[in-house]
Amino acid sequence: MEFARKVVRNIYYDPDTVRLRRFLRMENVVNPEISAAAREHDRPHRDRLADALAGRLARLAYAGYLKLDDPDRAARQFLALITYATQRLDETELTDTLTANIRFFLRGYAPD
Repeated sequence: MEFARKVVRNIYYDPDTVRLRRFLRMENVVNPEISAAAREHDRPHRDRLADALAGRLARLAYAGYLKLDDPDRAARQFLALITYATQRLDETELTDTLTANIRFFLRGYAPD
């Protein structure tokens, strides 16, 4: 839960990140190549996060806490679940949404 909260806060709630996203949205109308360059620059960071999470999930699966065949896919699914529809929520809504989405993920990968 703490990991999910940190990821979401860094993506959607950090003031510098919010300002940068707003700038890129406005600038995209005139200079779409700037947004494309920003996405391309961000890709290695997203990939490193997904790779690190996949490694952690693989270790949890090896220890018997999860049942998964593809740690990379599971990591991408987890990140999608915690980042989708978590923008502009108050603290209670964010906690409720993250809790529900993490529980959904864990049910899907629960060992037999």
